[in-house]
Amino acid sequence: MFKRIKSSVINVVAGPSFCGTEPAPEELEAFCRNFHSPSTIQLFDYWRSKCHGNDIPLRVDMQPLEMKSILSRLVIWDYIPEIEANRVRLAGTGLEEALPYDPSGQLNTEVLPEEWNQAMRETGANFYSEKRPLYFLLSLAPFERDHVIFEFLSVPLRRDGDEANMGIGLFDRVENQEAA
Repeated sequence: MFKRIKSSVINVVAGPSFCGTEPAPEELEAFCRNFHSPSTIQLFDYWRSKCHGNDIPLRVDMQPLEMKSILSRLVIWDYIPEIEANRVRLAGTGLEEALPYDPSGQLNTEVLPEEWNQAMRETGANFYSEKRPLYFLLSLAPFERDHVIFEFLSVPLRRDGDEANMGIGLFDRVENQEAA
């Protein structure tokens, strides 16, 4: 059964930091135990395979052809620190199941429910400065579909240099165990 933190944010988990040191295997395993979907595991494993020693991948390391089976559920964004928001570069067609519109080209603050944005703001420092992957379990209650639950894995990327300034994430539907 899922316990809700807020009405549509069920859980938020920050993964281990990739800021200068390789995370311990037990930290990685503990983070991965949150995942429900094979696609989420696939993105995380792929992202980890592209890490440069103890640092996160560059955007150019992430090749669409290598992520073909999960491409439709992916979203990629740029961080805009001046306004503490993310601009969605590209959203896969599979996101139509989660969102009632295409968020491509939009700011997260313009297209996502405020509760989701608040949870993302509260963990944003973990994501960008500490280079931590984040895991969200979200209800579609803001879209009047509170019985539908999605997990969202977001992993940080670098455009160039050392700073995390982008992200790639995967939305995937999770069976609502409360309904069972």
